[in-house]
Amino acid sequence: MERTLDCALKAKNDTYSQFDSEQLKNGAWEYCMELYDRTIHRLNQSVSCPEDVCSRSDVHAWLSTALTNLETCREGMSELCLSSDSLQGIIIDVTNALAISKGDGSVARHMTIRITAEPENKQAVAL
Repeated sequence: MERTLDCALKAKNDTYSQFDSEQLKNGAWEYCMELYDRTIHRLNQSVSCPEDVCSRSDVHAWLSTALTNLETCREGMSELCLSSDSLQGIIIDVTNALAISKGDGSVARHMTIRITAEPENKQAVAL
């Protein structure tokens, strides 16, 4: 799960760097960046929620939401004729985490998140 979170941060940064100044004004781009932020939030929830508070279905719902966000972003980028290898990679990672979470619910338990983003460089910071 930590790798998935790191990849989500990287995918957001890679996506951001693909756009020129005119494309940055596009509403689809802004929405995609918002979806990345929501995805990172959901991944953090999946990792950090105490076992006695969050159920397996909570984790499953958060990962499903993260996957939907990423797919929506990919569709928006496709409309702008852009693609991102890192976006595709994080979609695969979240899909795998979602498949694992259907097991015993322990996919996100007892893991540590290392935040490497820097807000001054317009990188996502997970809360």
